[in-house]
Amino acid sequence: MALVLVPFGFSVTQISWVGALGVIIGAPLAIIFGIYLDKTRKYKMSLIGSAITLLLFSLVFPIVLKNEGSFLTVVSWLMVFCSTSMILASLCMSFSVEVTYPLNASVINGTL
Repeated sequence: MALVLVPFGFSVTQISWVGALGVIIGAPLAIIFGIYLDKTRKYKMSLIGSAITLLLFSLVFPIVLKNEGSFLTVVSWLMVFCSTSMILASLCMSFSVEVTYPLNASVINGTL
């Protein structure tokens, strides 16, 4: 993340805070999303939605970074990215366990 944000004038301390906040916000969201998936079993729709969100973020974030450049704007955009990528990771783990049902979940998650 430092390689992306340092050329735009952000300090290493600011970048570290962004990374820490991404983990602090993204991890509980991944747990909540995992509970939602266990109850609804909407894996494919959730996977498509998360992938589209990450794609849109990847297309819009460079424009926002170039035009706005404020720390608060960058942090809010990175929170969307961190939470969506953690949700996508938990979604892939859960979906792979469902697809390979006869195998033990610990084997699948360990392989991934």
